[in-house]
Amino acid sequence: MIKLDNEDKQRNILIKILNKIITLSFLFISISLFLIIISFSADDPGWGLVSEKIPSNLYNEYGAWIAGFIIKELGLFSGLLIALVCLNWSLKLLKKSTISFFKLKLASFFLMVFLSLIGGAYIEKILNYYFKLNFEIINQNGFPEWMLSYLSNQINLIFNLQYINIETLLGLSTFITSIIVFLWILSLDVEERKILKLI
Repeated sequence: MIKLDNEDKQRNILIKILNKIITLSFLFISISLFLIIISFSADDPGWGLVSEKIPSNLYNEYGAWIAGFIIKELGLFSGLLIALVCLNWSLKLLKKSTISFFKLKLASFFLMVFLSLIGGAYIEKILNYYFKLNFEIINQNGFPEWMLSYLSNQINLIFNLQYINIETLLGLSTFITSIIVFLWILSLDVEERKILKLI
């Protein structure tokens, strides 16, 4: 009986240590992603660009490579949502609250990334077209822009909708849906809201 109690105590200690490691990992990933994305420079050597220039990214070469990948292949909006989800999950683990429907939320996470990839590309296009913003972080053409254009053309060919702007409809619907999925993934409880108020 005493041996079983010792094993249970050791198991509980191990679970607590593992929980702390995962919590700190999610927190580190979220903060790092924000810093990597914010310090993105189109001239840095990294994903899709070879250069002799010394990277200006806060995380040097690795940060420049990750930032280039996120901005060009996932889009700024997707990268920010991923960082926010990691921050949320670290807060949940910190308060020892459970992530309800974890498997479903994990699947929804990938759906959110895909939808935000398309919706974010549309929002960036609108910001560039109407507001003439010259921020290099939103002026990168990559996979999200290609995906938005490709899907718009395919939908137009299938349904032959000549009088409706399919790109606008697709862009706005995916953007709004990605925000809804993102909010569902967060599902903040009372304790987590208290922590966010302190921050």
